[in-house]
Amino acid sequence: MRKLIAVLFGIVGIYSCEDIISVPDIREDSIVLLAPADNVVLNDVEVTFTWEEADFVDQYQIQVASPTFEEASQVVLDTIVGDSLATIRSITRSFIPDTYQWRVRGLNSNFQTLYTTRNFIIDTLGQDEDVDLSMSMVTTIAPVDGTTLTESEINFNWEALENATSYNVQIAFPNFETPVQVVRDTTLTGLSYTTELASNTYEWRIKAMNDTSETLYTTHGFSVIHPLDISGDSVVLIAPTSGSVIENNTVSFSWEAILNATSYELQIATPDFENAVQIPVDMTFDTATTQSFNLEDGVYEWRVRARNAISETDVTTSDFTVDAIEDLSDQEVIISAPEDGFETTETMVSLSWEPLEQATLYRVVITDLEDTTVFLEQTTSETTITVDFMPGMYTWAIRAENETQNTPFTLQTITILE
Repeated sequence: MRKLIAVLFGIVGIYSCEDIISVPDIREDSIVLLAPADNVVLNDVEVTFTWEEADFVDQYQIQVASPTFEEASQVVLDTIVGDSLATIRSITRSFIPDTYQWRVRGLNSNFQTLYTTRNFIIDTLGQDEDVDLSMSMVTTIAPVDGTTLTESEINFNWEALENATSYNVQIAFPNFETPVQVVRDTTLTGLSYTTELASNTYEWRIKAMNDTSETLYTTHGFSVIHPLDISGDSVVLIAPTSGSVIENNTVSFSWEAILNATSYELQIATPDFENAVQIPVDMTFDTATTQSFNLEDGVYEWRVRARNAISETDVTTSDFTVDAIEDLSDQEVIISAPEDGFETTETMVSLSWEPLEQATLYRVVITDLEDTTVFLEQTTSETTITVDFMPGMYTWAIRAENETQNTPFTLQTITILE
């Protein structure tokens, strides 16, 4: 009896735990946005976004795009705020004058709500069209001066400067006072810039501009040190793309380089690696430059992995098909009518042949066999011509042509009887 009671308590305990740890499904819910109102025009570059708290939501993801998410030239803000202990329902950021869309969705440990979206415009130029920026400075956010970064992709961020319409960002190695190289020099309208940099010491600087003036540069130093371990990276394959059909037996393979990689292993299998009948290419290269190989028609998979002295990436795999179109010079025109050696008393005779896919025109040459003179030479895009012969014996020859190639002539004889 005691054992039965213990089992029953255990079952009740299991179901009770499941009830306790279940997470409410919020996928059909949405967030109520408070400010800024939809389609509002703001005269300040600093914008505070607020929304109502939602049930069963631990965090909120807010995004801002210009001009809209559907036609975004830039996503200027994408961040998650709050946690399971502290609910945050507002955030303040600065933006340059422009047209924007903002949206918020709620998150919990298993689910996320629908996005709620609104539009707004920041317009300050109408009030201060010719403001002099020369006495102002851009306030940078990151990287801060003297920082050391280990990521290969570096994000540069700064605050919007009122009445500025664009920003110039420059990055020099090792500094601007004695530069070995200015590795980046770009002008943009947003408030962030992302680029990849090799391990080294750098300075970056930024200035704001409008049509009539610009600020002085704000300058910071930083260092980039990449870990040598590349096992967490993956090779991005460029070409041939997945599922592509290559109409040539010479196939070129290319992929993006991996920072700190010293070699790349390229393999090609047919029809795939799991059921490989043949691996025609298994080679290692010390750069990510394009490699070309001659492959027979068929279905293939190809894969690349990057390596260095201490680590390697996983393989990245893609598939393609080779279905080469034969060169026109390797083909032959097939005559349909009349048959070789045809004889007739009719002087009007139609000559016809089968079309070739790569041909743009056909050249017909008819020669009088009695004196070997050319009776007729004519080009046509059709696959038949009608010729008014004189009595006699002739050869007629036809070939297909395009801008760069042609087939050999196909010859037959025809006799016109009196």
